[in-house]
Amino acid sequence: MPIVGLEAVRYGVDDVELAARFFSDFGLETRERGEAGAVLTVAGEGTRVELRKMTDTSLPEAVEAGPTLREIVWAVSDKHALQQVAAEVTRDRKVTEDAEGRLHLIGPGGFGLAFEVTKATRETAPVDRSAHPANERARGYERAVPDHLGHLGVGTANIEEMVDFYKRLGFTVSDMIRGAGVFIRAPGSINHHNLFVSRRGASSMQHLSLRVADIDELGLGMTQLMMKGWKHLWGPGRHRPGSDLFVFFRNPAGATIEYHCDEDFIVDPTTWTPREFEPQALSHWGGPPPQEMTRGSALAQKPT
Repeated sequence: MPIVGLEAVRYGVDDVELAARFFSDFGLETRERGEAGAVLTVAGEGTRVELRKMTDTSLPEAVEAGPTLREIVWAVSDKHALQQVAAEVTRDRKVTEDAEGRLHLIGPGGFGLAFEVTKATRETAPVDRSAHPANERARGYERAVPDHLGHLGVGTANIEEMVDFYKRLGFTVSDMIRGAGVFIRAPGSINHHNLFVSRRGASSMQHLSLRVADIDELGLGMTQLMMKGWKHLWGPGRHRPGSDLFVFFRNPAGATIEYHCDEDFIVDPTTWTPREFEPQALSHWGGPPPQEMTRGSALAQKPT
């Protein structure tokens, strides 16, 4: 089943204007904006972040209180792939189809899921991020503008159930954190992971991650967000699983958000061997995550 990555994420928020302003400051393009909600897109790619009022009855039920993720929208390659997904998920879940042909259901952990034929531009090979040439100045950036809706992190009390569900849809494990989390990749994606499943006491949103070009764009994005008063949480640093450079901020739409760059790409899965990392080895450098990001998760346990 050629699921090729994320197409959109849908949030339920208490303050649409605040959340829309944050994502605009983060570097997304505003497609729609009003009192009831907003749609912002990743430049060039066309993937979406959708914001709706928490009271919007079109949204699936929330897995936790307050502003949070309400639906993960997965991209499939074509209508045939969508039919394959439908045949698999209807085995044990109630599935509805909306007027635009999207499939909607409730997945493991209570998370709302949707599947739609992708309209976004899709990568089939790693993007070249070469250093600037000799005898030329570094180009720099006017502002950070993410080019890819990379991955999500969610928490659940039953990692095994969620990972098994996605394996039925063709996802594979890229890496693991011992006792604490699993990184999984969609069958049509070259990203190291599209979903990080973390062990927590209850279902929850953990983070959304969008990619920028390099460390300069990441650093500029971090600086500009801090100057606008948004709450910086962690980074910069470099993860071990996935190898990406990172910086995290608090997200007014729920949980946290990450700029990342220079991640691992998996073009030939037959050459990739998943590793199991210890919880204290989450990053090469950048220090441990703050308690706000690990509270209630297995990553909060002290290393033994």
